[in-house]
Amino acid sequence: MIGRPKPPPRDAAARIREHAGAARSPAPGTAPTVAALGIAEPGGLLVPLRLPHRAPGPGEVAIEVRYCSVCACDVRAGRAQGSTGLPLVPGHGIVGVVAETGPGVRELEPGTLVGVGAVVDGCSTCAACRGGAGRDCVRAVPTYGARNPRTGEHTRGGYAKRILVHRDFVLHIAPELEPARAAALFCPRTRAHAVLGPHPAGEGTAPLVGSEAETRQLPASGAEELPAADIELVGADELNETWERIAAGPGHRMFVLDLATWGGND
Repeated sequence: MIGRPKPPPRDAAARIREHAGAARSPAPGTAPTVAALGIAEPGGLLVPLRLPHRAPGPGEVAIEVRYCSVCACDVRAGRAQGSTGLPLVPGHGIVGVVAETGPGVRELEPGTLVGVGAVVDGCSTCAACRGGAGRDCVRAVPTYGARNPRTGEHTRGGYAKRILVHRDFVLHIAPELEPARAAALFCPRTRAHAVLGPHPAGEGTAPLVGSEAETRQLPASGAEELPAADIELVGADELNETWERIAAGPGHRMFVLDLATWGGND
């Protein structure tokens, strides 16, 4: 059981605002980087980060993140993180636009609105992957805090301005669904959909997140089921406070981080 996170110091939001403008495009000849908010030390607060960012490789898609759900999973992962795997950049209900595609990716054009769930890569060849249930792949790679055996890199989530995802795990957004609402659907609503149907809850092995096939169907079918009032947009300087609100107890609101409020540009 993870205890309640320690309250952020009063200047936590000010520190984020102060550093928001410090992340700038790298000087010519230096390695590309991306701005993010994450945990840099065990038990620490979310702080501004600047992390390496490469061009997408074969089968990969670079996504410019616009919105990301903020949930209890993020809080638990952030507070439980030890010294290994740091920095940790959470966020696994992501909506953004295709910024760049790697070799072999022709079905996704730059500018396309897309989403990402709790998995960003897998083997792409097993029965689960071929059937649209990549989260059941024995090589499924979580969206953040995991080592991707395909690339050797640690994954980072939607609290970053850009992420890399294998094309098999990039999900289209239904045009009638607002992007911020879609981010919320990809996290808690997808989980509820997966647990309550079509998977019988009595089986005792109900998944924590929906499969890719389920998620692809959900944005269109769930567009009218999530009132706009249930979504609370939060800015980058409110993120530590939002984690505190989530840790304080269950609520009915679904929090979504607006990455436009984070001034670290790529």
